[in-house]
Amino acid sequence: MNRTSTALPSASYRANVRKVTLLALLVLLAAVCYMVVAVNFGSQQLMLYSMKIRTPKLVVMLITAFAIGGASIVFQSIINNTIVTPCLLGMNSLYTLIHTAVVFFAGSGSLLARSANLSFAADVILMGIVATIIYSYLFQKTNHNVLYVLLIGTVLEVQMESSGISKYAVVQPAVDP
Repeated sequence: MNRTSTALPSASYRANVRKVTLLALLVLLAAVCYMVVAVNFGSQQLMLYSMKIRTPKLVVMLITAFAIGGASIVFQSIINNTIVTPCLLGMNSLYTLIHTAVVFFAGSGSLLARSANLSFAADVILMGIVATIIYSYLFQKTNHNVLYVLLIGTVLEVQMESSGISKYAVVQPAVDP
């Protein structure tokens, strides 16, 4: 009789499973709290209205959390550093700057500014083009040194934050007086 042996999971694997399980339970608890806190369960109409408003928001929050987490993991794997995030490259400020510029140049009454989906698509396309141009240039100038590009991105992020560009301080008053 020939038995095949199956290896037991290692201690680190079991510890990781416990951590992921704990995080999943905490996410579930937070989602339940978000859905039920300050909801009037005495009135069925108010409860249904609250659920109608909160459910799509919860779904969007979960999708966003997974997307940001996935993007960070990919980015950290490419850079081979677990501390680095896309924020260090100035992507947040770049998106805000591009969105403000699109609304400013297209006009706040234009179809591009009124349609959230169209506006987001235009912002993402323009951000992809601008980021590709900027970071291609930076990679060429730094001989493809990722650390220099991160340093320059961090400096640009801090510069935009401190000057107020990322907070609409320059163009926002003209768009929404």
